[in-house]
Amino acid sequence: MKNIIKKGGLVLVMMMTALMAVAQTVNVTGHVTDGSGEDAIGATVRVEGTNQVTATDFDGTFELKNVAVGSSISISYIGCLTQVIKITGSEPLEVTLLTDDKLLDEVVVVGYGAQKKSNISGAVSTIKADELPTA
Repeated sequence: MKNIIKKGGLVLVMMMTALMAVAQTVNVTGHVTDGSGEDAIGATVRVEGTNQVTATDFDGTFELKNVAVGSSISISYIGCLTQVIKITGSEPLEVTLLTDDKLLDEVVVVGYGAQKKSNISGAVSTIKADELPTA
């Protein structure tokens, strides 16, 4: 009988230890700025591998609740490189995103030809030659 109680107690201790390790979550808060030091309004903050996501507010701050310690969050913002941070505790994060210089290579301006606006999807602007500055 004592042997069964000892084994049962050992199993109980192991189960409690496992549950405590799994249940270790924190609320993550932080402030995000872009490469120029401005608040990153509307930056996406996502817990990797989950559907848990939020966006920064007008002050560049965010909060994610019940994030597992040891998981990673990714922070992305238009014109900046995505940054991944491993969560080690509940201390507030201060994140400065680096500017993505390659973004400029993704912009294409076409300055020739004629198309009807109804045939084009996207933004269309018309500039007359006399409106262009002379060098």
